[in-house]
Amino acid sequence: MKKSFLIRNFRISISSFVIGILIILFSNPLAQFFYTQVERNGTITTTYTDETNAFRLMINFNVIGAIISIAGVNSLILSGYLYYKDLEVRNE
Repeated sequence: MKKSFLIRNFRISISSFVIGILIILFSNPLAQFFYTQVERNGTITTTYTDETNAFRLMINFNVIGAIISIAGVNSLILSGYLYYKDLEVRNE
């Protein structure tokens, strides 16, 4: 296995894991941001939040983030295993 392929695969794996974790961390603020409405009547400002849709969007963000981070961890484990097998074959 080429070393450049291994380094690129490790970088992609780690970055996908980090992106998945960041999606999970920011799912609640993003969902609240997307479903918050502000109405102004003169000097009075009223804020409404559609909590049901915001909760559904937050759950969707959490699922997507979990899938991305699990894929990153699995890719990291697989590339480490393949690197180990390549070293094992070279030493024999």
